[in-house]
Amino acid sequence: MNLTEDSLARVMTGAFEGMEWAVNRGNQIPFGELAFNAGAANTVDELLTPLADTGFRGAVSLQSHLGRFCLNVDEQSGPALAPPDSPASSCDYLGHDQDYSSRVSDRLSVPFARIYRRFSDGPIRLELEALDGSEKVELVPYPDNSATAGEWNQAAKLNNRIVIRLTSE
Repeated sequence: MNLTEDSLARVMTGAFEGMEWAVNRGNQIPFGELAFNAGAANTVDELLTPLADTGFRGAVSLQSHLGRFCLNVDEQSGPALAPPDSPASSCDYLGHDQDYSSRVSDRLSVPFARIYRRFSDGPIRLELEALDGSEKVELVPYPDNSATAGEWNQAAKLNNRIVIRLTSE
């Protein structure tokens, strides 16, 4: 079978879209963990090898999204997840402890920083973005105010995630 450049480009684009879809499954970050943590570093590391093998050139962009958790605030220990059986309407705060931070360094673990340094410049570049609380993009809707804190926090857990995009050049 003889493929033209256009049909080969379509096949490669489809392959990259499939890789992007697969790598974005299960990218939720538990409350209290860094978004760009060791698990995310492993995911990205496992993605970069096949991308390099296919000759991919471009950006691997990771965007950190914050879930809006049902939190109770203790002045000494800070915000913590509200008890699951309590009403969501009684939470001290609906949000995330990093709502006012859009600095990547606030969400970056040492293992991820190592990978980032290796791929910050070259044919494959890692680009990191930390969205703050004003830039919420929900994957799943939050329940109404009659929900329990546990139900609310289940939605927040799914929305607290990283999204990986591949942009070929």
